Amino acid sequence: MKYQSKKDENVTATLISENEKYKTATLKYDSGDDEGTTFDVSQSTLKRWWKKVDSVEDDNSAPTENNPLDIDPEVVNQPYAPNVTPHYIPKPDSVIEYEENKKKRRGSYNEDVPTFDVIVESFGSILVKVNETSKYVKFKDGKGTTLWRKNSYIDIYATQEVFELLTNVGFVSEVNKDKDRPYHIRITTHDEWEKMSKVIIEHFNNINEEENN
Repeated sequence: MKYQSKKDENVTATLISENEKYKTATLKYDSGDDEGTTFDVSQSTLKRWWKKVDSVEDDNSAPTENNPLDIDPEVVNQPYAPNVTPHYIPKPDSVIEYEENKKKRRGSYNEDVPTFDVIVESFGSILVKVNETSKYVKFKDGKGTTLWRKNSYIDIYATQEVFELLTNVGFVSEVNKDKDRPYHIRITTHDEWEKMSKVIIEHFNNINEEENN
């Protein structure tokens, strides 16, 4: 295999051997000042600075009428691989602040009060409605006291009668805009849950006994 120098078109060389392990090649000058001598080059240097030709006279890759741009046929069809280095773009402070505030608003799950499944099981037959999607239940007391299992607490929206029972055992309520359930009580601890559930269960058991009698 013959090669022609891209630096000097009058210099040609013949490939003697290739070393695949070290990616080198040995060539012998056929013309030029070093004619007759051999030399070693790397494969990358060979592709960059030498043109593969069958014979110099028939070389269409040299700058001629057929190849005026001096395009190397060895690399012309190789796919283009852009050198793209990914860059990390830090989050703006406003985004970080928003995400932190969102976490604070959401809060962590309070395991000190029972899960929704336990709440439903505890109250059982004194419920008239159970909504598993919204995690709330409704009791059998006229307009219906409701209980909601939130992520960090339990909210009770009580009728007048249930409100009075709960305040008698120490619970503090807030005003609720719902006229049928005008009192709001929040449960955040296991002790509060035990006290509240005992009062409500006793209350509805008494109602059931009165109805049965």
